[in-house]
Amino acid sequence: MVRSDVRGTDLLLRDLKYSFEDLGEVLVAISIATLERLEAAVAAGPSFQPRDGRPVAQELLSLAQQFGHCDHETVHSAAWRLDAVRQGDRHQASLDIEQARSTASEDELLGGATALLAATVVLWARRTGQSTTAAASELCLAASLDSAA
Repeated sequence: MVRSDVRGTDLLLRDLKYSFEDLGEVLVAISIATLERLEAAVAAGPSFQPRDGRPVAQELLSLAQQFGHCDHETVHSAAWRLDAVRQGDRHQASLDIEQARSTASEDELLGGATALLAATVVLWARRTGQSTTAAASELCLAASLDSAA
């Protein structure tokens, strides 16, 4: 998503979806990665000012929707789920996922969660002075190495 490669993104999202037995597992894993990047972005320094003076949460939601892979509701669903995952509340995370499934397809939910993750990568890249493609490439390499181990 960060590189605006729609075909590549679609292919990777399909692969990701079928790598797990349950969509809930995929969404929680993406939430964990999102929280890790968000924490890294916040830790990068207090001097960061979001564009246009907007709060960070609003900027993330706006960035996620700009990727064009999701709608407003699926991005908000992914953001809402972050709190339950951050607290380690599996029951609430499951409830949040079931609620989201009642309003969106699995592909839409996956797109919304991934778009929010991509938005945190963009925010992290900005805060650390990296290009977004370099930041995304670094994370992809780390994930590849981790999965190979």
